[in-house]
Order: sequence, then structure tokens, then C-alpha cells
Amino acid sequence: MNLSIIKIFGIKSKSDPVHKNAVTNIELAIESLIEKKAKVIILGCTELSLAINSPSYKSVPLIDSTMVLAKSLLIHSNQKVLKKL
Repeated sequence: MNLSIIKIFGIKSKSDPVHKNAVTNIELAIESLIEKKAKVIILGCTELSLAINSPSYKSVPLIDSTMVLAKSLLIHSNQKVLKKL
């Protein structure tokens, strides 16, 4: 994916909504991976899930790396410390 689209079309957390051209370019990249027989697609950049907020795309599972990280932190954190917050 051409990362310059992120800067030009706005896909940062302050972009509300994410520019439609950014969404289109990301969808094209996902479709390219699907054409290459991808079984699962990892949205590895934290901003990608802002543009593609879905558990799947054309029945191919999408893994939101930010959500995986957040869940892992909760699972492996010290619950006593969290309760104090």
C-alpha cells in the first residue's frame, strides 16, 4: 500500500470521517490480498481499523491488531493494579 495516501487523504484518529479515497485504496489493497488467496488479513497499522471497521471483508476475516493488543494487555495485566485505577 502506498503510505502517502494516509497523509494525503486523512486516516489519522482526528479524521472523522476517514476520507473516502483512503477507504477505497485500503479496500483495493485488501481485495488484492484476497485475489492472492489470503485466508485472513491482519490490519497491522493502527489506523487501518479506523477506515475498515468490520470483522471481515467479503467473508475473509480481518484481524484488528489494535484490538488484539488491547485484549492481550487486559488478559495479562495485573488485575489488582487495574482495580485501583
